[in-house]
Amino acid sequence: MNVETEIKELKRRVDELESEVDGEKLLTRHIYEAVKRTETKVDRLEDRMDRLDGRMGGVEGRMNKIEGRMDKIETQIALLRDEMPDIVSTALREVLNNK
Repeated sequence: MNVETEIKELKRRVDELESEVDGEKLLTRHIYEAVKRTETKVDRLEDRMDRLDGRMGGVEGRMNKIEGRMDKIETQIALLRDEMPDIVSTALREVLNNK
């Protein structure tokens, strides 16, 4: 090969490498932008999860309060069931005595 041919071949190879580098730069930029978008979305999701955690804590507290009330109602119903025969017999006795 003569010198001019070698120079042309080297220039062609340099141009090819520069083109590949430009492509890799473009790809790197796209990847970087995608990572930034993903980070932003993850940050927003974390914020939403934190808010939901707070709200769930409030719901849990209210559910515990409702559970306490239900326990109290169950206890009162059990007591009423035990006392019902006495209540009915007392009421009937009063009605029959008033006749």
